[in-house]
Amino acid sequence: MSANINIGKLIKQVRKESGLTQEELAEKSDLSVNFISRIERTDNQNISWKNIEAIAEALGLSTIELLQVNENRQQHRGLYLTKLMRILEDMNELEAEELSKNIIDIIELLQRKK
Repeated sequence: MSANINIGKLIKQVRKESGLTQEELAEKSDLSVNFISRIERTDNQNISWKNIEAIAEALGLSTIELLQVNENRQQHRGLYLTKLMRILEDMNELEAEELSKNIIDIIELLQRKK
């Protein structure tokens, strides 16, 4: 597990992917909405293990699964990047350049929608 994990950012990301509001997560974890909001806004490395367990359980994950989410995503990104590089290497230079530009355009469009 990465030592640089931002638990607040991770909790927010998993909560949103789970379709939960801060209020719903607070209720399910028996924590206050204010606490959930504060955790998500800051790189709070001082969150207690008990609260991490409560949040993980409310998200339907074990504590370990919650903390491994970021690591698993990084591994998947690496696999996709490797696959993309192989595809680009098999193309001629013009095709590879055009595809690369299209991919970048799509990524930028998706980032603007956030």
